[in-house]
Amino acid sequence: MVIMILTIILIIVILILGYLSFQIVPQNHAGMITIWGKCINRNHPCEPGLHFKIPFVEKIIPVNLAQGNVYLSGNHPMTITTSDQALAYIQASLTYHVTNPYDYLWGNQNSVESMNQKVQSMLRDIIGGMTLNDALDSNERIQVELQRRIASATYMYGLHVDQVNIEKLQASEEMQKHMDEQKQSQLDKVSKKNEADGDAAKISSVNKAQNEATVNTAQAKATATKKNADAQKYAIQANADAQQYSVKVMQKVLSEVGNDPKLEKAYFNYLSINAYKQLAESGNMVFANGHSNDFGDLPKMAAMQKIWDKGEANDNK
Repeated sequence: MVIMILTIILIIVILILGYLSFQIVPQNHAGMITIWGKCINRNHPCEPGLHFKIPFVEKIIPVNLAQGNVYLSGNHPMTITTSDQALAYIQASLTYHVTNPYDYLWGNQNSVESMNQKVQSMLRDIIGGMTLNDALDSNERIQVELQRRIASATYMYGLHVDQVNIEKLQASEEMQKHMDEQKQSQLDKVSKKNEADGDAAKISSVNKAQNEATVNTAQAKATATKKNADAQKYAIQANADAQQYSVKVMQKVLSEVGNDPKLEKAYFNYLSINAYKQLAESGNMVFANGHSNDFGDLPKMAAMQKIWDKGEANDNK
């Protein structure tokens, strides 16, 4: 009975020792072996799989090599002061993986947290050298610059930053309100300027049309005045020509009828009768003064009229 109990105890001890003598390193992990707390495989981490160890002497510490993700300031955005003393809120995250298990475990007390603080400091330095407007429009540039700086500053943590993600970058609520007011004010100025330019263009167009109308009216008046003057000139010239022609014909008639005073007097009486006739047709009353007895000389005018008509016909030829 005692032997059986001892056998059972021995089996249990063997099983426990066997369990404690082997350890599995999971897939995508590296195993760091320590003896009495000292790492003995710094440059040769254990591969994934089953590994033997001396119980209570050796210890295998698995290190996850898979990608991890961490927010720079937890779930709350970071507050950064820009070069123009404005407050900006930024929320960013890092994607990283372990490249050196030894440095990751023992190079720092907490490599991920140390890296996080380092990156936050870099980000404050980058954005702190920009104005708020530049920072809000430079997400990609900030990411590129931060990635460049991180590459040479995180090796001491045994980590490599694969990607920087700036998820949100915005001004403070008060600053955003101020910026919106400025933007609206600028839009109002542009709108008023466009309206003023439109009014100016409209006034200019009206003035131009009025000026053109004035010029056209003046030109039309000048043309009408010139035509009227030309017509008057033509009428005066035509009247002068007619008078000259009449004198010429009269001279011709008188030269042909001779110097008969009675005949000459009869001719002028004929002219007077025509004048009376024209006045009568116009509705005016005209009385001859001491010359009505001269109307008896009309028969003598026949010869002169014939000579006159003949003279006109010859001149027309």
